Amino acid sequence: MRKSKKFPAIFACGVVAVMILALAGPGGNSATRNGDSIKIDDLQLVYAELDHSGSVQGMQILDQLSLSGQGTITVETPLALAEPPKIQGVSGFSTPKVEDDTLVWKDMKVDGLKTIITNNKISKGQLETEMENIPLEVNFKYWLDGRRVDNLKDIAGKSGHFKMELSMTNTSKEKTRVTYTDSITGEEVTTTEETYLPLVIQPYDWYFDNQVFFNMECDETGIIFSLPTDYQIGWTIPLFPPATPNRSTISVEADVKNFSMKPLTLAIAFLYPHTNQINPMPTIKSGLSDLYGGVDELGTGLAEATAGVGTTSEPLTLLGGISAMDSGLSQMASELPPGKAKVDNTMIPGVQGAVTGIGSPETDLTLLYAENKITEGLYKLSAGIGSIDNPESLVYAANAVSAGLTEISTNIGSAAVPLTLLGGLATISAGIGSATTANTLLFASNAVSGGLADIQTNIGTAASATTTIAGGLAAIQASIVPLSAGVSTIVQGLTVDAGATTMLGYLNLIKPAIDTLDPAYYLNLVAYMDQYAAGLNTVNAGLATISASIGSAAAPLTLLGGLAIISAGIGSATTADTLLFAENSIAGGLADIQTNIGTAASPATTIAGGLAAIQTGIGSATTDGTLLYATNAISAGLAEMLAGIGSPTTDLSLLYASNQVFSGLSLMKSGLSTGSAANPGLLEGLVQISDGFGESIAGLGSYSTSGTLLYGAGKVSSGLAELKSGLELAVSDGTDVMKVGLVDSLTQMDLTDGELAAIEQRGEEFDSFLGRVEEPDDAGSQVRFLMTTKPVQSPWTGSSWILALILSCLGAAALVLLGLYAWKKFA
Repeated sequence: MRKSKKFPAIFACGVVAVMILALAGPGGNSATRNGDSIKIDDLQLVYAELDHSGSVQGMQILDQLSLSGQGTITVETPLALAEPPKIQGVSGFSTPKVEDDTLVWKDMKVDGLKTIITNNKISKGQLETEMENIPLEVNFKYWLDGRRVDNLKDIAGKSGHFKMELSMTNTSKEKTRVTYTDSITGEEVTTTEETYLPLVIQPYDWYFDNQVFFNMECDETGIIFSLPTDYQIGWTIPLFPPATPNRSTISVEADVKNFSMKPLTLAIAFLYPHTNQINPMPTIKSGLSDLYGGVDELGTGLAEATAGVGTTSEPLTLLGGISAMDSGLSQMASELPPGKAKVDNTMIPGVQGAVTGIGSPETDLTLLYAENKITEGLYKLSAGIGSIDNPESLVYAANAVSAGLTEISTNIGSAAVPLTLLGGLATISAGIGSATTANTLLFASNAVSGGLADIQTNIGTAASATTTIAGGLAAIQASIVPLSAGVSTIVQGLTVDAGATTMLGYLNLIKPAIDTLDPAYYLNLVAYMDQYAAGLNTVNAGLATISASIGSAAAPLTLLGGLAIISAGIGSATTADTLLFAENSIAGGLADIQTNIGTAASPATTIAGGLAAIQTGIGSATTDGTLLYATNAISAGLAEMLAGIGSPTTDLSLLYASNQVFSGLSLMKSGLSTGSAANPGLLEGLVQISDGFGESIAGLGSYSTSGTLLYGAGKVSSGLAELKSGLELAVSDGTDVMKVGLVDSLTQMDLTDGELAAIEQRGEEFDSFLGRVEEPDDAGSQVRFLMTTKPVQSPWTGSSWILALILSCLGAAALVLLGLYAWKKFA
C-alpha cells in the first residue's frame, strides 16, 4: 500500500521517536515535591536533515518529558548545547523558559499522567558544533550508467542504470579508563583502553517506486520486499568494535526510468548488548584460577625437589651427601691406612647428611616433603579438572556448556520439525499465507475486505445509479417529490386543493355545471366524483409517507440515512475506525509478522534467520570454528591433561612418576640407614666398615667395578644429576610456561569484563543530547537519532497533477451526463 507523500514532518518524527524509544524504554525515576512521588522520563530524539551526500543541513531535537504521579514539580534541564535552541511546543504543549542556559518548567501540576513535547531547533550558526556530538558519520555516493553523480538533481527525470552506496562510520572511539580486579593477585587494576559506543542503525522507510525503479538489487546484508507499488529494502547494521568493524557500507542498484527518489531515513540507537543465555565465563575463569593454583603448587614442589637434590657443594642435599660419600670412598680406596678415619669423619657424616636431605613427608625442605607436595599439587590439579559428575570442576563446566549448546541447537530445529522454534515459526508463517493462498489468514482478510467493498458499492449513494439501493430509493423519491419548480408530479396531480390545472381542480369546476342540470342525471355522478376525490387524497397521503420514509442521507432514521451510516461504517482502507480500515490494518500487521519471522535462509535480522545463525554458530563437535567444536576441544584437552596426571598405578603419568620417585627416595633412605645393626643400611654398614676395615677394601672396589660402593656412588651421583636437570626443565619449560599462559588468559578475561563495564558506563553517560534533567538525580534520560535525506522529484511530477485534474473533470462530466440520460429514460 503506497504511503501518503504529504505526511506532516513533525508528526512523522513523533511516530518514529515512539518506535525507536520503545526499543529500550528506561525505568521510572522518582522525585518528591509537596510530599508526593513523581516519576520523570526524558526522551530525546535528535532529527538531522541530510543533503544527498550525507552532510547535515539542519538539526532539531524532539524532547518528550513524561511525568506520572501526584503533586506539583519544577523541572530544570541545564542545556548541553552551545547556545539555547529555538523552542516550539508540539500539539499545544507549553514551552519552558530559558534561565541562565537552563530550561525551566515551573510549577507543573501532575495528576496521574502528564506529557510535554517540545521541538528544539538548532541554529545554522551552531549546526557544525552540535554535529560533532552525533557519534555517526554517513556518506552517500551515486552512479548513473557507471558515471559518478555528485548532485541527484542533475539526473532527475533521466533513465539508465542507477547505483547508490551508503557508508556509515562509528566515530565514538575514545580512550577510556578501565578498572578490573586481577584474578591472580586480587588487586584492582586501572588502565586506559580505546572503546566505542555500541551503535545499531536501521534504514527506515526506504521505499523505491516500482514505476521508476526496475530490477532492484541490494548488497548481501539487506533484504528486498516487493510491495504492490514500491520496493522496500531493509537492513539492521550493528557498529560495535571490536565485535564488528567501525565502518559498514551498504548498496542498492536498479534500472531507472524518469528518475526520482523518496526521502531516505536512518534510525540510530546506541544499545548495550545483553543476553539471556548462561554465561560460561565465570565457570571457566574459576577453573583456570584453580588450574593456576595447582600448577603453582606443582612448580613449588618441583622447585623444592630441585633444591633437595642440591649440588655437590651443598652438604645437606643428595648430591652433596653422595659427593661427600664418593669422595670418602675414593679417598678410602686410595689411602687405606687413614681409611677408617675417613669413614668415621667423612663418610658417616655424608650418609647422615643424605639421610637428612631425604627427610620425611612431614619435614620441610627435604626430598620426601617436596615429593609429597608434588603429589598433593597433582591431586589438586586432577580435582580441579574433575569429572562430569563434579559440578565444581572444569570437565563438568565444559560438558554443561556443550549440553546447553546442543539443547539450544535442538530446540531451534528446522522448518521441517514442527515442535521446534524454526518449525513453529514456519507453521505461523504458512498460517498467515498470502492474499492468493486459500485457507490462510491473509486470504481470509482479503476476502472480507472484498466482500465489504462489494456491499458498499451495492449500497451506493443517492447520487449513484439506480442499480444501487440508495440510487434506486432516490429515484423513487424523485418521482414522488417535485424535482424543480414548474414540473408536475404524481403528488401535484393528486393534490385536492391544487389549482384548476390538476385533475381534482377540473372536477371541482365541472361540479357546479352539473348542479344546474336535472338531479335525476347528475346525483350519482357527483357522488362518485366525491368518492374518487377522497380516494385520491388517501393515495396522496400514502405517497407522502413513502417519500418521508425514504428521507435523505442526512436523516439517520430514514432509509437513505441508514444506508449512509452502513456505507460510512464500511469506510475505506485509509479511513480510521471503519471496517475496511480495520481489515487493511490486520492484513498489514499479518504481513509484517510474516516478514519479521522470515526463514532459516533469511538474514540474521529476521527471527528465523537469527535462530539459524545461532544454530550455525553452535555447530557440532566436528565442525571447525563453532562453539561445540571449541567445547569439545576443551574437553579433549582436559581429558588429555587428566590422563597425563594419571594415578599412582598408571604407568607414564605424573602421579605414577611422583609415586615412583617417592618410593625410590624411601628405598634410598632405608638403604642409607635402617637404624638396626641386624639389618644394616649404608650408614650401619659404614659403622661396620669402621669396625672391620679390612673387609671393606674389596667392597670399595672402583667406578668401573659393578657391585662395589664406588660404582654405586657414581651411578647414584649421575642419576641425581639427571634427576635435577629433569626437575629444573619441568619448572622452566613446564610449570613456569603454563603459569605465564594462564596469567595471560586470566588477565585478558579480566580486562574484557572491565571494558564491557566501561562501555556500559559510557552509554549511561551518553543518554541525553539536549541536556539532562537536574533533579531528581536519577531522573530517566534517553537519546535516539534520526537522519533523513530530501526527496528528488522528476521534472514531470509538477505537471502530473494537472493531467490528473483534467481526467477527473472529464470523468465527473461523464457521470453527470450518464445520470441525466438515465433519469430521462426511466422517469
